[in-house]
Amino acid sequence: MKTSPAGGCAGPLVAGVVGEVAAAIFGQTQAQTTTYAHTLGQALQLTNIIRDVGDDARRGRIYLPVSELQQFDVKAHEILKRSYSERFTALMAFQARRAHGLYDEALALMARRGVDVPANVLSRDVTQPYRADAGVEAAWLVVYRDPDRHWDLYQLGEELVDLEDAFRQWRFRHLTTVERIIGYKRGTGGTGGVSYLAKLLELQFFPELWSIRTAM
Repeated sequence: MKTSPAGGCAGPLVAGVVGEVAAAIFGQTQAQTTTYAHTLGQALQLTNIIRDVGDDARRGRIYLPVSELQQFDVKAHEILKRSYSERFTALMAFQARRAHGLYDEALALMARRGVDVPANVLSRDVTQPYRADAGVEAAWLVVYRDPDRHWDLYQLGEELVDLEDAFRQWRFRHLTTVERIIGYKRGTGGTGGVSYLAKLLELQFFPELWSIRTAM
């Protein structure tokens, strides 16, 4: 896949434009809705790319940006052969950080739409790991308890859940592949191998979008 002038993935950028066009077709007139539609379009396409890395490889296709493959020294033939490595794991971790960025965008959009999102979350240091926040859970509960009123935000939340679902499935497949190949030997990067990957299964990108299922 080609790289956009801004250094991002061309596919999701195009998908963002598609989201804007779709919103216009559906009759939207507000600039905030256009912003949401662009973000949602990117989230949808990013979800598809991450979810389908393995299936695309079986078909001889790669939709990850060339610049990012080069950045993490991941070779195209490694992906096509479905060969896992510490470098590939780092590449997917980078995609995960991009997913976190989408969550920050979603929370900012919620605040602009009048949903009460804690100010300390909106102004947080985005270079630091995100921590679950009770105020953010309360904000999502407002959206999920009245989806008719907040339909676009509700839909965005569900797409973010789809995105994390795709990552969880990839993590599990990664763990299973490593266990099948090297058992419980240490990984090439010096990690605990399977035990290290098992811990990653517990990590959540969008914790409040999962915790609200219990709260509702």
